[in-house]
Amino acid sequence: MARGPDFFILGAPKCETTAMAAYLSARPEVFMSQPKEPHHYNTDHRHGEYKDRQRYLELFSGASDEHKIVGEASVWYLYSEVAGKNIIRAPRISDGSDSLVELVSA
Repeated sequence: MARGPDFFILGAPKCETTAMAAYLSARPEVFMSQPKEPHHYNTDHRHGEYKDRQRYLELFSGASDEHKIVGEASVWYLYSEVAGKNIIRAPRISDGSDSLVELVSA
């Protein structure tokens, strides 16, 4: 089954989002996207090379059943006027529920 993120790490640049993502990815039950900052949902910014939905979801293809939770960390979501709305409206891939609602701020 295809998987997408269950949670997001948001935070300003140089505010330890990289450390938080590294800490979480060291946990066997957590899968974090690589690269760390795909910036898929901030469509009002030029940051990121993963604007295409299929290409973005491929970042999570390494997630297995052993990973209980899947996440990504894109700092520029914090500065986007649309990223939060896009995240909330996105279909949740992991379990088929209506939307992603978990936002974690560093």
